[in-house]
Amino acid sequence: MQKPTETRLQGLLAPEETPRLLLRLPRAEDAETLYRTVRGSHQSLSQFLSWCTQDYALGDAITWLRDAEAAARAHQGFHYLLFRSEEHTSELQSPCNLVCRLLLEKK
Repeated sequence: MQKPTETRLQGLLAPEETPRLLLRLPRAEDAETLYRTVRGSHQSLSQFLSWCTQDYALGDAITWLRDAEAAARAHQGFHYLLFRSEEHTSELQSPCNLVCRLLLEKK
């Protein structure tokens, strides 16, 4: 029998999908999508997030994804990406929602 904390942890790790949205932990293969989304939202994001500079590079996305995966594996933090599932694309949800997600993550 699983302990209650193990059950809650599995719930945090499992993707959640609705007809329109997919919420899941980031993966290494999300690097290009994350990079394009952040670069495409640079003007909006940079107002709120000091790490979002004009020099933001693909390597920064790769580093964040690697750190996010390590934190989840160590059960020290859980970061999520939000995708539009009705389009069945690998595109992150709109830049505005990325700003909101990142701001909530920093609290």
